[in-house]
Amino acid sequence: MGERSRIGKVLGPSIPLDAVPDALEAIVDVFVEQRHEEEPFILTYERIGKDKFKERVYATGH
Repeated sequence: MGERSRIGKVLGPSIPLDAVPDALEAIVDVFVEQRHEEEPFILTYERIGKDKFKERVYATGH
């Protein structure tokens, strides 16, 4: 499983500490909505790109 690990990239501007739980929830929601059956997060991210995640995280005004 860990053979595809890598250092992350910045998604966008920083968000306030109290907004982190909502941002994480947004990222997980996109993953669950977009993933193929049994597809790990990194493969979903590579397939759909960061823009879908970024749009969801910053759509809430963070």
